[in-house]
Amino acid sequence: MSLFANFSFVNYAVHLLAGALLLIIFFIVYTRMTVYDEMALIMQGNSAAALSLGGALLGFTLTIASAILHSSNLVEFLVWAAVAMLVQVLAYMISARLLHMS
Repeated sequence: MSLFANFSFVNYAVHLLAGALLLIIFFIVYTRMTVYDEMALIMQGNSAAALSLGGALLGFTLTIASAILHSSNLVEFLVWAAVAMLVQVLAYMISARLLHMS
């Protein structure tokens, strides 16, 4: 039982760290591809920018959680997370194009 408990903790820690790293990567990619400098706007007190960035991060976080829940191993999780990141980035690009933001 102790060995299983240790494996569960290691598995949890690996997925947690991988998810955090993916969230950081998504943050960097998303903030570099958007038309506006969200961080500067947030620092100026723009709540719309904070809500927009927060929504994007929350949306990606939910897909990460779902990928962890439905994946049987770390590689499968990473593949699904990469697909989720690609889908969210493409959705932003299409929306920005349709709204004539870019």
